[in-house]
Amino acid sequence: MTVSTDSAEITDSEVESFRLEGYLIKEALYTTEEVALIRAVAEADPRKDESHGRGGAKAESRRSELWSIGNAGPKTPDVLSPDVTYDAICFGERMLAAQSRLLLDNAKWPDDSLTLHHRKFILKDQLSYQTPEQDETGQHGGNGFQWHQDYWYWGDYTKTGSDAYGGPGRPYPDLLIALIALDEHTWNNGCLQVIAGSHRHRLNYRAEQWGERHAIREEVEELMAGGHEHVWCEMSPGSVVFFTPETLHQSFPNGTSDPRWAFICCFDTMHNRPNGVTDRRKPAVPWSDNLLVDFGSQHLRRLRADT
Repeated sequence: MTVSTDSAEITDSEVESFRLEGYLIKEALYTTEEVALIRAVAEADPRKDESHGRGGAKAESRRSELWSIGNAGPKTPDVLSPDVTYDAICFGERMLAAQSRLLLDNAKWPDDSLTLHHRKFILKDQLSYQTPEQDETGQHGGNGFQWHQDYWYWGDYTKTGSDAYGGPGRPYPDLLIALIALDEHTWNNGCLQVIAGSHRHRLNYRAEQWGERHAIREEVEELMAGGHEHVWCEMSPGSVVFFTPETLHQSFPNGTSDPRWAFICCFDTMHNRPNGVTDRRKPAVPWSDNLLVDFGSQHLRRLRADT
């Protein structure tokens, strides 16, 4: 299991381990003050309650565990933006530095740079909890995610030019996901799980009746039987797990009274141009890390004044 506690800087040994195992956990990348602020802003933002749950017959009666923020970040810091706290997380110097260190390969792609792919909250708590429902494939709805690789959804996985939804697929799996823990993430409350080294394998998929797709279970079991470690990404608030879009991962529903919130920001590379469309992506521009608390505090005051 790859866990770092040293500093925000990604070391050479961590890069080597990440490339071997497909994930890296950085503990305490964000401070207690920053995490409390991010969570307070999310709690005060009414948009999180506007969508409903994914998967299963009871989905529409529950608040969604997925709250997408979109990827239209500003070129320069804008304290009045309704997304300013989320912008400050994604474009903060420490996040972009970590993403660059783990994702960019300037020997292969000279002058390459990062661009935001998407960002969202994961809100696993009693308000979003759905009782698991089994379908004919033996998989489940509810707010758990079965074993899957994100590149199957986003990339040109079938070499037809399209992603899994018929949109423009990414030709390369050159993206990186960062999941920031905003609560304690534990085995008991269904934390993220990964299979180390699984990013070197492409698996076959089948569909659930609720629209999700998951890796065929027997192929996952073969990987683990062959020595690939099944890792529970237990983390404290402020820690971050970075993983590739080809790393197999899953999470379980959270039926406990302990919330498991997270913020995810995923970055793409500018060389990874989507197929068949005009490329309107923009390179990410770093913000000072100090703006997270500065602008975030102002954002929180505005949200609370509006209630």
